[in-house]
Amino acid sequence: MHGFIARAHHEPKSFNGALTEAIRDTLVTKEHKASNSDLYTMDVNPAPCRPLSDFDQKTLRLKTKF
Repeated sequence: MHGFIARAHHEPKSFNGALTEAIRDTLVTKEHKASNSDLYTMDVNPAPCRPLSDFDQKTLRLKTKF
């Protein structure tokens, strides 16, 4: 199995950081592969690239089809 961990937190020593390390260490101990990405250090913009008016507010799905 290959585990992929995505984290987006500004403080590596936070609870989120500790969870990331614990999950990665557990996977490796059980002889699985593990990789992770820190979305915060990658400067990922969490805002949607489409205006919120394009989404149905109840289901959060796009109102229009492509």
